[in-house]
Parts: sequence; C-alpha cells; structure tokens
Amino acid sequence: MDPGRSSPSRWREMKEIVKLVDNTRHVLASDQPAPNSYYFDPDGSCVYFRGGHSDAPLLCADLALYRGGDHGEHTYREQMPCKEAGGALHSSVRELMVCSCCDYPLSEVPVAPWREVFHYTPQNTPLTREEQMLRERQRSAMSGGSFHHSEVADAFLFSNGGSLYVSYRERTPVPSAQATSPPPPAAETPAARYSLPTVALPSCSESRLDIKWQPQSAYVFAYVLRGDVWVSSVHSGVETRLTYCNNGATAPTENFVSAGTPPFIIQEEFDRLTGFWWQPSGVSPDGDGNFCYRILYEEVDEHQVEIVKFFNDKELEEHRYPKAGGHNALSVLRYVEFRMDKMGKAYDIKHYGLTKDLHQIFPSAEYLVDAGWIPGVQAVWAYILDRRQQHSTLLYIPLQTADDFGFQRIESGLVIQDDLSSAGAAQSSSHLPRVPITVLREDSSNDWVNTHSCLRFISSECTSHSVSFIWANEHSGRRRLEHVTCTIPHLAADTVFRPATAAAATAAPAGRLSAQTTTAASGATTGPGDGDVNGGDKQMATLTVPGAKLMEQGQDVDMDISSVASHESSVDWSPYVCALCSVDTPTHAAVSSGGDKVAGVRKTLHRFSNSFTHVPNQRRRTSPEVVRHLVPGAGHPVTAAPDTAPDSANDSANVPVSTKSTAMQFTLLGKTAGSESNVKQDTGCSMECDPGVDMEHTHVVDAASHTAPATTAAEMQAQSDDVGLRCTSKPVPVPGCAFEVYYSSSSCSRPITRPDVEWQVDSRLVGIDEKHQCVFFTGTIDHPTECHLYVCSYVKSHAGEFAVKRLTTAGYHHNITMSPGCDFFVSKFSSLSEPPRAVVYSVVYRPGSCTEPCTEPCTVPCAVPRCVLSRSRITLLPDHVPTYHLCSSRLFSYTSSAGHVSYGLYHAPINAVVGVKYPTILYVYAGPLAQVVTNQFPGLRAVRMFNLAGFAVVELDSRGSTRRGHDFETPLYEHLGDVECQDQVEGLQQAAAQFPIDLTRVGVYGWSYGGYMSLMLLVKHSALFKSAASVAPVTDWRLYDTGYTERYMSQPDANNEGYGTSAVMHYLDQFPDEENRLLLAHGRADENVLYEHTELLTKALIARCKPFQLLPFSGQRHGISLPECRSLLFTSVLTFFSKSLSS
Repeated sequence: MDPGRSSPSRWREMKEIVKLVDNTRHVLASDQPAPNSYYFDPDGSCVYFRGGHSDAPLLCADLALYRGGDHGEHTYREQMPCKEAGGALHSSVRELMVCSCCDYPLSEVPVAPWREVFHYTPQNTPLTREEQMLRERQRSAMSGGSFHHSEVADAFLFSNGGSLYVSYRERTPVPSAQATSPPPPAAETPAARYSLPTVALPSCSESRLDIKWQPQSAYVFAYVLRGDVWVSSVHSGVETRLTYCNNGATAPTENFVSAGTPPFIIQEEFDRLTGFWWQPSGVSPDGDGNFCYRILYEEVDEHQVEIVKFFNDKELEEHRYPKAGGHNALSVLRYVEFRMDKMGKAYDIKHYGLTKDLHQIFPSAEYLVDAGWIPGVQAVWAYILDRRQQHSTLLYIPLQTADDFGFQRIESGLVIQDDLSSAGAAQSSSHLPRVPITVLREDSSNDWVNTHSCLRFISSECTSHSVSFIWANEHSGRRRLEHVTCTIPHLAADTVFRPATAAAATAAPAGRLSAQTTTAASGATTGPGDGDVNGGDKQMATLTVPGAKLMEQGQDVDMDISSVASHESSVDWSPYVCALCSVDTPTHAAVSSGGDKVAGVRKTLHRFSNSFTHVPNQRRRTSPEVVRHLVPGAGHPVTAAPDTAPDSANDSANVPVSTKSTAMQFTLLGKTAGSESNVKQDTGCSMECDPGVDMEHTHVVDAASHTAPATTAAEMQAQSDDVGLRCTSKPVPVPGCAFEVYYSSSSCSRPITRPDVEWQVDSRLVGIDEKHQCVFFTGTIDHPTECHLYVCSYVKSHAGEFAVKRLTTAGYHHNITMSPGCDFFVSKFSSLSEPPRAVVYSVVYRPGSCTEPCTEPCTVPCAVPRCVLSRSRITLLPDHVPTYHLCSSRLFSYTSSAGHVSYGLYHAPINAVVGVKYPTILYVYAGPLAQVVTNQFPGLRAVRMFNLAGFAVVELDSRGSTRRGHDFETPLYEHLGDVECQDQVEGLQQAAAQFPIDLTRVGVYGWSYGGYMSLMLLVKHSALFKSAASVAPVTDWRLYDTGYTERYMSQPDANNEGYGTSAVMHYLDQFPDEENRLLLAHGRADENVLYEHTELLTKALIARCKPFQLLPFSGQRHGISLPECRSLLFTSVLTFFSKSLSS
C-alpha cells in the first residue's frame, strides 16, 4: 500500500490494517504463555502459567513426561562467532563458556500439550480503582483474577468476582480444622490434578490485593484490603485485620495513612509493588501447638503529598501525586507478630516499630527502595536512597536489641506508645544482644545512583555475627556482581547511645562517630546543618578508642594516652585516610577532655591492627560529601606511629601495638567546604582485615553543605606522599546522619564478575543456588542487543576465576523466569526473524570442567531443554499470517559523533521494492531505563501496522538508554531532550545512508517519554520531521513526579535553567504553522503523565493560533487500554501520517 496516494477510502483501509494486526496478536497470544506468569512444582513435575490472551485460565504442562537428559555427546567448545541480523559478528568473549548441550537444536525438543489446571467460570466484574492502579503500574492488560501459588500447600489462591478461591493438588489432603502445620511431602505423581476451586473468602466490595501465602504454612495467607494488612486461613474463612491505619474516610484529605502498600513513586519509578513481607523462617508453636508469625510492613503517611483532581467519565477522582520539587510520602518500617489458633483466628497481635524511624536516623533518606527479612537471622534489611538519588545505603536492622535503636513494642499507628516502664523495659531487655543498626553497603554518584534488585542473602552464611550476600555496584561504570561478607558489631554492655547533637565532651560509644558542628568564633555547639557553610565552622565528631597508646619516633611517649585525660593535644590523622576513598584533605584529631594543651604531641595514626597494610595515598573520582577514616571497634587497641610511613606492609608489621585496655576520647575536626575545595567523593569501601578484628568505618560529615572540607594547596602538597589504609571497595558515608549508626566491621567484598570488561549485569538477579554456590543472572556479554541467562560461581571468583557460562541459545533475546530452587527455568525468546517461543529447561550439574577434560567430578551447570511450551503453529507464522514474513527487519550499528557505538533497527515496509525510497516513521522513546533496539521479534502492533501501511520504521537507542553502562546514560543529566534529539537525528541520517529512506517524508511517533521526544524533535528539527504524533507526552517536567524527574533533572530550585530548556513549553513559537503536522492523544484519567500536560500545551497553541489535532480519551489512563479506544488511536495515527507524508 502506498501511504502517499490520496484516497477517499484511506480511513477504511487503515482501520482494516489495525483490525488485522489486532486479530493476529490475539491468535499468536493464544499460542504463547503470558510473560512472567510461571510457577513450578517443587518436584519439577509441572509448570503452571497463564495463557497469553487477556482472559486466559490457569494452564499447565506435565514436565514429568519430558525428563530431558543427554542430547548427544557431552562436549564443551569455545564460543563461536554468531552473525547478527545485519551481518556483523558478535564480539568474542574470552571468559564466556558454552557447552553443546546448552545449544541443543530446539527442533528436536518435544512440544508439551496444555491443559487447564482447574475449571471455573470467570466473573468479569468491573475492576476496582485499586486494581486499575495496580495494573497500570504492572503495565498489564490481563483481565480476570491473579493466581498465587504455594509450594508448601501445593495449592493456588485466586480472585474471581471479588471472592477468593483455593484449589489444592489432589495428592494434598483436604485441609481440616485440626490441621495447622504443613502436610508431609507426598509421592510424585506424573500428572498434577487439582480439586475444584472452593471459596476461601467471600466477596467484598473492595479488592484484596497483593495476596501472599505464608512461606512455611499450607493454610495461612495475608493481603492488603482498604489500606491495611489482613490475615486469614483457607480452612476457617476468618479475616483478621492486623493494622489499623485506615480510618474509614473516603476523602484523601482525611485518610492519608496506609499499611502494606508502597506509595505511588515507589511503585511507578522503583518497580516495587509490595509493601509487606512474611518472615520466611522462625515459625515456632507454643504449648498449644499454635504457630507464631511475623510480617514486616511499610506504613505510609501521605498527608503532605499534593492532591490532583480530574474527572474519570462522570466521577471526580482524587490522587496523591508528588510533583517535582514537592513533598513525597513518608514511609516507616514496622512489623507485626501474632499467633494463629486451630480455628484460623489470629490473636496475641503485637506491633513493633523503630524507636527512631529511618528518616530520623538518616535525615537525608527520602525513599525506602526495598526491604525484607534476612534469612536465618532475627533482623531485617532496608535499602534507602536520598532525595537527590545520589547516595544509597543498605542497612542491617536488628529485630530485638537491648538498645533503644532497635524495634520496640508500639501501638498500630505512627505514634509510639510505651507499654513498659523504663525500669521494666531495662530489666526485660538486659539479656538481649547490643546490636546497633549497621550500614552494610553504600553507593554514591555525582549524577544519580541506579538502584537494582540484585540483593540476595546467602542463608547458609548468615549468622547473628555476620551476614553474606550478593550485591551489585557500578564503580567501574558498568554493573558488576560482588560477594559481600559483613561482620555485625556487638557492643559492650556499657556502650551508651546518644543523639549526634550532644556535646562533644559527652562520652561517645566506643569507636563510633557522633557528628556535630562547633562555631569557631564563639565555640557554641549546633546540630548538623547549622553554622557557616563557607568555611567558618568546623565539623566535629567524638569517638572513644579503648587501649590506645601514642608513639614518638617509634618509642613510647612519656605519658600513656590514658594519662592525657587532663590535657589536650592534636594528632594529625591526615596521612591515614582510606587510600581508595581519600578526598585528599587533612582532618585532625584532637585527643581532648579538657585542661591544658600538651605541645609537640602531633603524631600520625599508623595502624589499628596487624591485619592492615599500607598503600600510597592517591586521588580518585569522589563526590563532595565527606572525609572518611577507619577507627577501631570496642576492645581493640590503637597505636600512633612515626610520621615516616613504612616502605611496605611487611615493615608496618614491626610497629608495636599497645595492649593496655584504657580508653581515650578522640575528636575529629574537619573544616567545611571553601572555595578551594574541588574534590569529589567516591562510592563505597570495605576493609581488608582479619575476620576476628572488629573495626568500625566512620566518617566526618559536613551535613550542612554536603561538601568535603576545604584543602589548601600546601596541605595537598604535604599530603601527596602520605600513606593510607588499604580498602578493597568504596563505601560512602551517610550524609546528614543524625544518630549513632555503625558501619559494618570487617566488611569484605569479592568481585563475582569481572570489573574490566565492556558488558554489564542486568538490574534484576535471576537466582542463587546455595547448594552449588552459583549465581544466575542476565546480561549483555554476547551482545548489547541480546539478553541471555548466565551462571558463575560466587566462590571461585575469590581466587580470581571469573568464568561465566551462558545457558541459553545464542542469537536470541531471552526473557527468563527461574524456579525458586534454580533447577528449572523458562525462556521465552525470539529474534528479529523468528517469532517468540517458550521452552522449559532443567539445570543439571554434570561431572567435568568447561575448560578441562571430564576427569574428576565437579559441578558444571548445564541447561537441558525439557519441552517447548509454545504451541507448534507459532513456528509456522509465515503460513499462518502470510503478510508478516514480507516485512523484514535489520539491525545496524555506527560510531556516533560522541564516540559511542550506537545501534538501530530498520523495519522495511511490506513488499518493499529494491531502489524505491519509502516514507519513514521514526518510532522513538529515547528515555532512561529503556532499550528499544533488541534482537527480538518486532512488536505486533505499531511497528507492523506502519509496515503494512507502506511505511518504513526506524528505531534508535540514543545516549541515556539502558544496558550500555552508566557513562552512556548520564549525558542527559539535568538537560533532558538535548543529547537525545542530537543522537536520534544522527542515527536517522546514518540509517538513510544504508537503507531506502526518503528523508523528505519523515514523521516521528512516540508514547510517554517518546511522546515528549516526538514534540521536541518536531520543534527543534522541523525541517527534517514533517509531522509528529505524540501520545501522553510530558510537556513540562515541573509537572511530572519527583522520583523520575529529580533523578535526571535534580530539583527545580537547583536547576531552574535546565527545567526551562527541557520543557516543550519553552519552544511554543517553534511549532509549525502548517496543518497536518501535529497529532496529540492523551487519556483524560491518566494518573501517571497527567492530562494537565496536554491541556497546558493545547491552551498555549490555541493562544498562538498553531494548528493541531487532539484525541482526548475520556476515562482512559496512561495505557489507553480499552480495545475500541486503542483501535481508534492507531487508525487515527496511520491516517494522520498517510496524509502528512503524502508528498
């Protein structure tokens, strides 16, 4: 079809194209499992999934019939070059291992038949507002209830028509009122059969959301209902409300506290959709056999968040929506403990909350990114992020501690109610360990920190004294995995906690920093954030070091450090800041407790224990926040050493260490930032030390200005040859920490993946197999446009072995879902030329090595295909839909003017004729956290619609897109819409040099950030782009949400110019004056990109008499999901471009 010709039936033709593509999508979806909907039987006998179309039931395939096994001789080979669709070769990766069984030809793998797990009649009741919001956050178009599988119960819970139903596997005994513990495992059956669903909970007017089985129970589950956490049992039908945050009011101004549901920003911009977590272990029965359970939950206070109002059809909706620069919701962590009687009724409900919530301990913390339980330990973890998103912290929070910084008994709500007297509380907690809140890991950046979901605690290596986990960082510029072990400090019984604003003379806890500010002129003491930030004040920190001794030229000073208690002297600590996280500035320690100054006692702190080595100090890329030092933990001596540093670590071992157990108080002094300071701060650090050495990592924080102390040229020169303590990684201090918080002692991190290669790990870890000590992840080792499943050992990497093995078939883009035990996974994969297929694999561990002959038994994981889940006709796509195979796609690459290798896709129109140039649509997104150029089967909607209508389509990944490393992402920082436009135009010109593109007939189409980009390209390059179709665009970043906008643009008051030039509204006069050049579409009930954006733009265009077309979809949200609305939208877009690009 020629889109350029004039035809009165153009609308009818475009409507038929949209209908054809929609029908094809439905047919193909019915042959595919829905993405990310897989559940596995623990014994591997079945895999369960939803069908691909929106109202599909729960289906399963019997894996017991397809045991897999050896497919041919088990040999290993090196990676072979694989051709891309565009003819280029994949880059060779030396450390990548591939075995023949992992590339077994799928044509020989049997196709598993599908069957319904159980039959039920769907009740298509209207979705509640809460369900609509959840599906918008999930980007899901699935209708019907969601299914929730329990491995322990071997059962499914699902909602249907407002009721909850349960169906058990037939081999599982029907629950009885007397059964309260999990049933014993039954023998394996080759084909799973489930009972007819029975009602677990009757229908209610509002939705039960986020349903979760208790991990160790076959009958207990929890959910969120009306803004609170509830619990029930399938055999009782009794619902118990655990929290009482919702006060029953309907207006947001009167009801702004909720429990168990994360705030909008966390759901939309940090991809966390849950707000409560069952404790995975520790369930113990009482004398009556009733089990005790705990749930960690998030309590959210939104009273300061702005309320936006709009009409959804005839109903006025009110939403809490934090716009850039506005107030965010306040989140706090709580946990509830309760018991369940034999009738399924919860009782003895107790709530616990932190005496000082995280936002009080860490005033700069703005976002609770994630949280959960640490396995096998009575503690939880929290992942927090500051408002500017430049500093993240992973915390260890003990469940019960003798101090007032752990969880304490409270009433349900935000206000702590002391239910014990001070004396009674002290007596009841005297036997508890003294474990403080501990910082496990930190990361910082000068632009923004990319948060991730790569945290996995290794349960077999977690105890009350240390925890071990898998973590990810971007210190090298690309995301890497590391194996971290952190010692948890246990404090002495006489350690006293106090606020950071207490006077310096007050005794501080042993080895711990307490930040405060002292005004130089008056000597007055103020809290963090007060005082002159231009250099007039000094930042002070008080700490106590037991058993320290000063040394003079290698000899003992006449007085022991304990005898200096009546004097005041200075010790120059500057040469011994951490070598890898040095800010190249001197910080001084004053040994003081009043009295006269002892002149001449200025020594260099040399070492804290024999386990430390010394390396030359060096400048590194750092961010401007803090000066850091290593100080000893309680009960360990410190020695001051000669000013002359030893030549090597061996020399340093000869320095004597005092064993006297007296204590001395040090005060660290650091000047605040001045005009001479241009030093930036690093990102994270851990110490090389013996496991038995209890060391604390502490910091001097300039909480007011968040900048490093000023450094004169003379001081820098004097420090250039100093010696520092070796650090193996790079922790960053917590800016503005207001209370005593310990850093993990003896923290040790070991890289799992190589830090010096040009590929990176994806942001979500696939799984971890503790039995075989392997970690599974996806990444870009083979090619940036592909996604594969890889596996490597997290233990062998300790010895410098970074062998990574690919488990998926080369030449495709794979979406992976793995079983909890990491013994099965489903890969749904496709390429540019092959439609998607889903295959189930078994992970087996064979004898032999991937680099040596199979001579001795060892554990080498291999992926063995069990069965194909996709029905066979999906592989016959050209015969099933004859027109689709006539539209070809090509991947191309080029070196941009910025020096990066950039990638693009060219989709040819149907029946393309050689030598003919075609009108072209630039299908754009170009925003952060997205990648559009991938080796996947082209989208079954917009791309193919344009191709069938006679248009060529170009897609490009510009700077700012994901999976290319942090340096590739950050050029757009604080100036959105600038480098993206440059790269899109350059990429389009590169495509025109390789493919038959008519540059005189180019249009641009995009949705959301792509809608914003289509407008920016139209106004900045109107000579190149004849027309633009923009759906749900951002037109002014001041109107978008805090989490996304401030990450890339900072706050409006800090980047006023950037907000101005990044707004579409800044270029109103540059919109074209010709008709048929601009089409706008937006859902009027869009609670993500508010309709206010389009309304603001259209009012301004009307005021300037600028022509445009507008499609406002009443009652539709950001996704415009109603089928008839989407058909109208795409028919209008196709017709618009066929007119505007006709000549």
